[in-house]
Amino acid sequence: MQSQQTGKDTIKIPGTMSNWSMMMNVSRPSLHRELKKLQEQEIIQYNSSAIKILNANALCDVLEQ
Repeated sequence: MQSQQTGKDTIKIPGTMSNWSMMMNVSRPSLHRELKKLQEQEIIQYNSSAIKILNANALCDVLEQ
């Protein structure tokens, strides 16, 4: 959503991964595992401060499942 609103493909992670996982009500290891899967599929690229969307269509497909 943030990418669509700003028109940018890079999204800042709000605070630390631990804080972000708490905001989404998931464990930090689970969040990290899912981000890693998306990165391996070349859908996103991420580090501790930002996520870059590489394939928006594939990301939408994953989110619709």
